Amino acid sequence: MQENQSNSSPDTVAQKHAVSIGALLVDARKHIALSQADVGEQLNLSIRTIQALEENNFEILPESTYVRGYLRNYARAVEINAEGLITAYNEQHHVESKINARTSSKPSYDSTILWSTAAVLTILVGLLVNWWVDVRQATDVEIELTNNNFVAAATNSKNIAQHTTISTNSVDKTVGLRSNENASLISTSEEAQANNLSSGEMIDADVEQAMVEESLNPNLVSMIPGASVLTVTYVEKSWTEIRDADQNSLMQGLIEPGVVRNLSGKEPFYIFLGNSPGVVIEVNGQYFDHSQYSRSNRTARFEVSTGSLN
Repeated sequence: MQENQSNSSPDTVAQKHAVSIGALLVDARKHIALSQADVGEQLNLSIRTIQALEENNFEILPESTYVRGYLRNYARAVEINAEGLITAYNEQHHVESKINARTSSKPSYDSTILWSTAAVLTILVGLLVNWWVDVRQATDVEIELTNNNFVAAATNSKNIAQHTTISTNSVDKTVGLRSNENASLISTSEEAQANNLSSGEMIDADVEQAMVEESLNPNLVSMIPGASVLTVTYVEKSWTEIRDADQNSLMQGLIEPGVVRNLSGKEPFYIFLGNSPGVVIEVNGQYFDHSQYSRSNRTARFEVSTGSLN
């Protein structure tokens, strides 16, 4: 019996070498009654990019990392599984072999360049060590100052308690019964102050614990009024520096592939990427195409906000 081709699921077809990725996208788009303009507006992509994807004209698009991002977001928009499309694209365009070929090539270097590079690295390591020592010293100074403040506060409390005791004894000697009433009132007041202090310490402890939990959870989003959510997905390893409009540092460091970070801050976001093609940016759930900012050395520096998505 001849197999009915119309019953093949999109995911199964997408895994075959001969599949037309563009035709699959067109069928899925028409199935949910969307036009190319609708998909382009939803993904913040131009009609030219949408047409290139549907016509398998990947040569006019940016490098493979961006194409995979386009395919993944297009699949999500038309409600089909993206993994089959990505697999078909990698197999048809030999993406892995190109990556391996690029990685396996080992350029030769002049000995002078190697020594210069080693010297620069040594200087950088020395600067990093000095910075770490300075940070540790600053932290120790802050701890010492904090401890001194606690000691001073405790000394003041002790002096106040001694002064209160002396005043109470004096009243006892001169007034008698009324001094007992005053002492009772003072005791009640001190107990209320102690209860308030204990409550304040508990509140401070809760706030401190929340801050610790947030620092240990990189995906935890602390929403504040007027803040936006910046989602950063790492397809490849990349150095990243991100600040918000108030110059608050939201993230800095070398991030491994497979990590997804959700950051909250005030727009616009100022971003520097050491490996721009390996990072996918979204603002409030909308994809942002930053390929136009990518330089020849794969770095990119740009700012993004909700308004720049239109």
